[in-house]
Amino acid sequence: MMARVKNTEVDAYIFIKENLKQLGWDTRNPSRNPSGEVYTQNECLNHDEIKKQLGTKKPENVIKLSETLFWIIEAKRDHKNLDQALFEAEDYAKLINESSIIKAVIISGVAGNQTDSFLIKSRYLKNGIFVPITINDKDISSLIPKEIAKSIIDSNNPSIKDLPVNESLFLSKAEKINQFLHIGAINKNDRARVMAALLLSLIDEVPPNIDSPPSILIEEINSRANRVLRQHGKS
Repeated sequence: MMARVKNTEVDAYIFIKENLKQLGWDTRNPSRNPSGEVYTQNECLNHDEIKKQLGTKKPENVIKLSETLFWIIEAKRDHKNLDQALFEAEDYAKLINESSIIKAVIISGVAGNQTDSFLIKSRYLKNGIFVPITINDKDISSLIPKEIAKSIIDSNNPSIKDLPVNESLFLSKAEKINQFLHIGAINKNDRARVMAALLLSLIDEVPPNIDSPPSILIEEINSRANRVLRQHGKS
């Protein structure tokens, strides 16, 4: 019998870099290319001031927001370690923020793997405290698009309203979702309803437990969708 392949943090490294590229970031190493914006692991220690503050410590990624502002990302392989990833990202940021030259103003924790999917939490430094980044009053659950990061910094406001839609990214994600539904043998005439039920199940502040066994998760999704529909007289 073949041994089960263990999930590792390498899954998260790949996920982070691919997603940053989709979200408009130049994922090349800034130390090697002036246009690059993403340091991966020990690459950030090529930046003299970051190295001075971190010593030999290195986050998963350091994103260059400007010449003096940075975004720290830390990753873990299991969903249960999401808060730990965010906590460690904040620790790195605090070390950097002891500098009088540079500041880490955004932090993110990423937890998961290719098997279980990825969970993300992000915070912005406002008045000396890292506070949640929200979109239409909901905590952002993805990595941050470049234009959104710029808007947050320019306005010094982590509360985003009316998120602009990146049409090309939207279409590529829609195509990928459709492929998953096809692989799952969901009839094309039912796919819109399946997606509607999934979206309705995410309305509550606390999302469904995606670590539940499939049969239990399906029941929870249907129950949540049914409750929302009944609340609006649409049962």
